[in-house]
Parts: sequence; structure tokens; C-alpha cells
Amino acid sequence: MARWNLVILVGALLVLCTSCGIGTDSRQRVGGLGSGIAAYKATVYPIVRKKCADCHGRSRFPYFAGTEVDKSYRVAKEYVNFEDAAISTLVERSGDFHCGPRCAGGKDAMQAAIQRWWDEGELLGRGRPTIYGPLTVALPISDLLVAGRPDTSGYITLSWDLDEWGEAFVGAKLSLKIRVFDETTYEVTGLALKTGAVAIAMQEVRLLVNDVFRSQDSAYLNVDRFVLPNLTNQALSSSPMVMNRATGPAKDTIALAVKSISTGGCKDLALFEEKVLPIIQSPTVGCTECHGASNPRRGFRVDTGLTAEAICASSLSRIDRGNPSQSKLIQWPLLGTPMGTVPKITDDQASEILIWITRESQ
Repeated sequence: MARWNLVILVGALLVLCTSCGIGTDSRQRVGGLGSGIAAYKATVYPIVRKKCADCHGRSRFPYFAGTEVDKSYRVAKEYVNFEDAAISTLVERSGDFHCGPRCAGGKDAMQAAIQRWWDEGELLGRGRPTIYGPLTVALPISDLLVAGRPDTSGYITLSWDLDEWGEAFVGAKLSLKIRVFDETTYEVTGLALKTGAVAIAMQEVRLLVNDVFRSQDSAYLNVDRFVLPNLTNQALSSSPMVMNRATGPAKDTIALAVKSISTGGCKDLALFEEKVLPIIQSPTVGCTECHGASNPRRGFRVDTGLTAEAICASSLSRIDRGNPSQSKLIQWPLLGTPMGTVPKITDDQASEILIWITRESQ
């Protein structure tokens, strides 16, 4: 489709333009924490702990202002653009009054702190302009104005058929609930996926108002799921989020943009089975502690109770095709988070995994 072709073109241009922006030095590598956490702790972390911890410490998603600096670091990186610090979500939200006087006049300080974070040693997760994957159609929310249509809590349900994304997505649907929150914002919750005849791996969902995404709007950056075939309304996120209105329910529309979505199996199962599977099933690495047969986190299983083919397909939900070296299948074990602070794999093992991810991304 035309939208997909545009995304591919934009992605190609971004690859060609890697000499642009503040993230252009030669410090890119796959492994090691470097001094990223130390730099973050000395720059941005004191600001978010002082100004944001009451809400984003533990009571309101995203939790980037908690007491554990390594976890705060991992979450905060999702809301920073090292290529252009000024457009980082943390900068924009630092001066938009969304939490009263505490969120006023802090843009310049946050922007400067993000720049220092980079300059003082950030080696991982360099920001880049967001590459959006497939887009849904835009749905009107005018039913919010129709008496009797919202449910008892004020929500209406929006549902998107994914058939237009290709034959593999026939029967699949994305849905969420939305209501008026106050005079300037909506609240959304209950993001869910229904699968058709094939499994779907999905990462990161952004909400667009009138076909425009602004960084201060809702983004389900924590969505990272592999959903088996023929399942109904599998929750992708239960977190309520607030997003800004444009013109109001009478005219506003909502669409979804998915960073990464795939169906079916792996392109190179043999390489996965030979090189990657022994690593992620190793007792030393310990992936099965959270991703075993019993209540696997985020629906991702790597235990020996599944076939290599099934684990390979499920692992697609842990890769970043736009930036393979930053895939969660590599970075979380390297960073040791959320499983502590000690790396679980070596740089050599990370390189083996990266080779497979790169092939799957081609």
C-alpha cells in the first residue's frame, strides 16, 4: 500500500542521513552499558525525581521517575530524541502545564540536561526520528456526543479491522476505549488485539488525532506482544492514558500507528536454532525465569516446551527491524534490566543474536 511504501522510503532516507544530528559520533556499539546510566543519573534523573516523581514515580504511566535509577533510565530513553533534544517528549511535557506550575518553564533546563546526558557518555539507544509502521484508518469519535451511546463510565469503543494490511491480517482487529477526560484532553484505555488465522507480533502503538501524532499524545511504547492465532481481545495494555484534543469530539478522528507488526514464522529458522536458541534457553542467561511455560511475561515464551519454530516466531516480537542493535532481545539481557543490573549475555553472544535479527529485518 502507499503508506507502507512511504514508510520504507522514509526509513531509507534516515539510514542515508546518519551523519546528521547530535548522535553522529563514532560511539555506536552493540554491547555494554558504557557510562549511560551514570550520565543520566547526573543530568536528567535529578530533574524528573524533583518534578515528576509524584505522578511518574509509581502511580501514573510511564514510570520514568522512580527510585531505581537503572529502571528510570531505561524508560526515560523512550521519551528522548538525541538527534534533536528540543523535540523530546520530556522537553515538551516540561513546559506544557499538564501538572500545574511544576510543569511550567522547565523546557530549557530539560533540553540542556538531555544534551549533557548525551555528551557525558550515553552510548546506547541513540534517538532518531520516529519511523511509523502501518497506519489504521481514522475513525470519528462523534459518538461521544450521542446520548446513551457511551458505556456507564463514559467510554465508547473504537475497533479497527486490519484486513487492509494484507491477507495475513484477515480477521484481525485492534480496539480501545476512549472518553472525554476534561476540557482539553481525552482518556484512552483497554488497547486490545484480536487475531485471525495467524499469530501476530506487535511493538509500540501510537495514537494519532486527525492523522497527526504529537509526542505529548498517547503512545503505548510498552506494547511488545506475540499473540497466538484465533484469540479474542487479548489485552495489549490496560494503562489509561490522556491525549490532547484537536478540535473536539464533533470533528476529531483517531487512528493508530504501529511501529512493528509481523505475522507467520521466521525467515532463517536454521540460523535461529543453531545460534540464538541455545543462548536464550541457557540457564546462565535465565530467560526462562520470566518467559517460561508458567505465566510468560508479555506472552513471550522461550522454554523447551515449545518448538524452535514457535520460539523463533515469538522472538519476532522482541526485535526492532528499524534499528536491529537496539532490539529488546539484545538490549535487555545486555543491560540486565528488568532482571537486575548485571549483563546476562556477552558481547559475542549479542553479536550472534544481532546477525539473526539483521537477516530477519531485511
